[in-house]
Amino acid sequence: MKGLLPVRDDQQAHVIVRLRERLLDEHGVADVVLARENHQSALHGRSQRQGPAGILSAPSTRVPVAEGASSLRRKPGLDRWPTDRWSMRVAHHRLLRARLPLARAAAVALALTVANAQDDAGGLIYLTYDNDFIVGSDDGYSGGIHLGYVSRAADSYADTAVPEAVGHALDRLPLLNRPGRQRFVVYTLAQVTYTPEDTAREDLVEDDLPYSGLLLFSATAAAQDADHLDALTLTSGVIGPASLAEEVQRELHRASGSNQPRGWDNQLGNEPLLNAQYDHRWRIWDFASSQRTNGDAIISGSAAAGNWRTMADVGIGLRWGLNVPKDYFVPPPFFGQESVGALSLTKDRARVAYVALGVDAALVGNLIQYDGNTFRDSHRVDHDPWIGRAYAGLHARIGRAIMVVSFVQATVPWDRPDGARWERWGRATLGWNL
Repeated sequence: MKGLLPVRDDQQAHVIVRLRERLLDEHGVADVVLARENHQSALHGRSQRQGPAGILSAPSTRVPVAEGASSLRRKPGLDRWPTDRWSMRVAHHRLLRARLPLARAAAVALALTVANAQDDAGGLIYLTYDNDFIVGSDDGYSGGIHLGYVSRAADSYADTAVPEAVGHALDRLPLLNRPGRQRFVVYTLAQVTYTPEDTAREDLVEDDLPYSGLLLFSATAAAQDADHLDALTLTSGVIGPASLAEEVQRELHRASGSNQPRGWDNQLGNEPLLNAQYDHRWRIWDFASSQRTNGDAIISGSAAAGNWRTMADVGIGLRWGLNVPKDYFVPPPFFGQESVGALSLTKDRARVAYVALGVDAALVGNLIQYDGNTFRDSHRVDHDPWIGRAYAGLHARIGRAIMVVSFVQATVPWDRPDGARWERWGRATLGWNL
């Protein structure tokens, strides 16, 4: 029920009124008031006593109780609708024990969800598409698709999009739980593809990057305040034919009229992946250059370990423009989740347009798309441990819509057959604030 979409205020008030009248007519349940006291959305910002006559009763209003409803009349806690999540669950339990027919109890539960749907709204969804074809190449990091969800901010992880027991466990993690912080979670499903420079060859290109595809699911718990963001990410997935990267790339090339890659028979074998990553972002400078333009500088650092990648990353991002939001939406660590910093500290809906620039460097211990399969012999490429990267992006927000176009240039840490020392790709992101 938590996942139901919010409804308009007039629809919400109408549902509450009709359900209350039915309960009173059929059961005389006067003590069940199907609206929270001072529920601003149902009354269009006014208190109960100032609302339209007949819509919502004040908490002290009593109606004669019909015979057979005595089991509800004396139940404590039903004189007014509870405002916290725990009391709401207790109210559900008491209604069921009051021996109302199952359909009536379900209707009351539905009214509860409708009355609170707007409170559960928030967060954002996003879709990101990477491709080096945008900048005229088709090698190295060939492309990726990322679909994700960022929950609304809450005081406790138990009130975000995780099971309650998991939320309480996250609330006890010291890295994430400094006082006064907003807490939220991020879920991402991604598919990424890597190919050698010469995709016309059918044989194994031994001195270049292996063909590989990764299908990844990431879950992130994050906490932020005005100056700092911390995030802990767990990623699971698979590399190899099971990722379906070959099929996706072939369809994309067919749709775009590009030459088909011919060496996928040499891709890395199937292997399950498991990784953990910790991120920290620190806003070291926050400035306003005029009444409407502002900017900031954010330092980021991360460390990751697992059979997908073991590496550390440090970088800095600069942002300047119109109404730069109070978030941490700077270039993520290598292979990290860009959306982790996308949730704003405020709910301002002003139009946003700004430029973002960033540089970072990574020290690589292991990277499966370079080093090959962990538990079997496979193709690999010798590479330097350091990778550098530069980022430039244009960010915009109009109403609830978010649009980002960015370009990335990274060093090539292995000796490519064509001698190239840089690889480039483009990224486009569309997001929607819920």
